[in-house]
Amino acid sequence: MFRFSSPARAAAAYGLSLILSAGISIPASAVTLPNKDQVRTIRGEDGRTITLSKLDERLRPVIPLAGNSFGHEGFIDLTGYSHAGVKLTNLEFNIASCAGIVSIRSFVRLIYHTPISLDNTTIYGQPRYL
Repeated sequence: MFRFSSPARAAAAYGLSLILSAGISIPASAVTLPNKDQVRTIRGEDGRTITLSKLDERLRPVIPLAGNSFGHEGFIDLTGYSHAGVKLTNLEFNIASCAGIVSIRSFVRLIYHTPISLDNTTIYGQPRYL
């Protein structure tokens, strides 16, 4: 568990819990994307979309960061999907928090590198090659 040494840190943690309760839950040991069997659409900043019908919750454990920060990683299986003619394998995501500021960054292997939105959560990406 995390200990908070000041009211500001406790308030930041409470704010984080409110933000995450909208659809992404981050317990101390795992990340959960709810409703994994529902069809979801990933929409690029340019308006292009990828529709998913399967979300894979194979997750890595919590990553300790500096100070009172923490993070989690995981990925969504995109095998069989393509974007702009390029086949995708995985949408990898990294969720980190520092002083209540939530940063969700994605890495789509092979190509996708513009901000995308997954269930109204903006995920900022950058290229990461195999």
